[in-house]
Amino acid sequence: IAALLTVSGLANRLIGLIEPNAAATFLRFDEDEESWSLILVHASNPLPDGFSVETADVSDGHSVDKRIADSLNAMLEDCKRAGYHPFIRSSFRTRDEQQQILNERAALYREAGYSEEEALAAALQWVAPPGTSEHELGLAVDINDEEDDEGMYAWLASNAHQYGFILRYPLDKVDVTGISNEPWHYRYVGKRTAGEIFQTGETLEEYLARTRMKIIKPDSEEPGLKLLVGTTGFEPATP
Repeated sequence: IAALLTVSGLANRLIGLIEPNAAATFLRFDEDEESWSLILVHASNPLPDGFSVETADVSDGHSVDKRIADSLNAMLEDCKRAGYHPFIRSSFRTRDEQQQILNERAALYREAGYSEEEALAAALQWVAPPGTSEHELGLAVDINDEEDDEGMYAWLASNAHQYGFILRYPLDKVDVTGISNEPWHYRYVGKRTAGEIFQTGETLEEYLARTRMKIIKPDSEEPGLKLLVGTTGFEPATP
């Protein structure tokens, strides 16, 4: 992954920390929803090798973390009742599936005449390196409208928090998330957190930095996922 980021020019630098002397903090891994639903994953903070999640099937042949399936189904049903035609375009992916998507995108650029290095760099502008995509968490879905009704995105933006989801990559927060605007990408964080983020207009990065939820010191022996708290200075890429 580090090599991919170096080639693409997407190497990250941490520009803000809660504690100036802390290289990183840790997010507790337990059954508390405010722990498993708030795992932060991006190019600076990849999932550990061997990460796994128990999934459940949802509509359109997709699957998600089983703990969010009911909430997702309820949101989609209510969206339909509002007159839209939502469908899931992308949901949970394994690391191998993420790698395949990246390989396929790079192959398209090579066919267009790009060199190996140029093709990989171009592909990484659109596809996150394996281990750094929220889709591998099982907590993120891409939702589109079957009739291309963009009003559906407005409905989701206004209502998703009631089901525990947030618009993960807003247009005005690219400098914080490092990801280009994605009105279709929704991430489960739990109803309480989603409601608060909806009210404040924060990103997940900003929310975690402000609340310091479930933070464990870097020298703690408790198990957890590494969490870089702050904002990143890397160029936008789409997971």
